[in-house]
Amino acid sequence: MQRVVRVNKAQLNNYANMIVSCAGYQDYDVGLIMVQDKEIQLMNQQYRGKDEVTDVLAFPYHEILPENAGLLPEVHPEERILGDVVLGMPYIASDCFKRAEDVQTTLLSIFTHGLCHLVGFNHESQDEWMQMYKKELNILEKFNKLTGCQCKPLLGLGH
Repeated sequence: MQRVVRVNKAQLNNYANMIVSCAGYQDYDVGLIMVQDKEIQLMNQQYRGKDEVTDVLAFPYHEILPENAGLLPEVHPEERILGDVVLGMPYIASDCFKRAEDVQTTLLSIFTHGLCHLVGFNHESQDEWMQMYKKELNILEKFNKLTGCQCKPLLGLGH
């Protein structure tokens, strides 16, 4: 049985836009989609070959090679789309409950992680992990300074 996850959607949307700006990607669109466990498990199976529930999936609009992570392609203004970040809400809420963490704050960290994936960052190797961690930390430090939030990089949470 899945329980209802209550979030302040207006605040989440506002904060997600602020995170995109803190990352320097304010001229690009990013989709934020919240789904049930069954949906994210199906997507994870279909696109990553992993038949399991997860917290976040990122679907980039542009292919950005790992060596160019963070560098956005020069595209027509109508193509200034980074992609979609999909959040598995019940999974995230359950994990937050186990760790005694605030769901709203954790969603922002997870969104930032997904955003980094949209622009080519990954964590397959130690070097990639460190590069992605630094990017997430940089974004969230700027965001926390603006908002007073206390978000931490997802990779620092054992991801």
